Amino acid sequence: MQVLEARWRLFGHVLRRDRNIPADNAKLFYFSDNKRARGRSQTILPITLNNDLKKLVATKLELTTQTDLDTLRLIAED
Repeated sequence: MQVLEARWRLFGHVLRRDRNIPADNAKLFYFSDNKRARGRSQTILPITLNNDLKKLVATKLELTTQTDLDTLRLIAED
């Protein structure tokens, strides 16, 4: 559980940062790119966080689109 909590704490910090940082540009690129690569799926932070949401949260939150990212950003600001 410590790794899971640390991962979400880090992601909350990234969500609350300015929109001009490279991490935000990478998030925008990831969610705007709809192409699927061939081969084994990558183990990257958005996929890992989406899997965490599916396992732990009883709500219908997902992290698959830009709208989902904006929703999580609003939640992180609270």
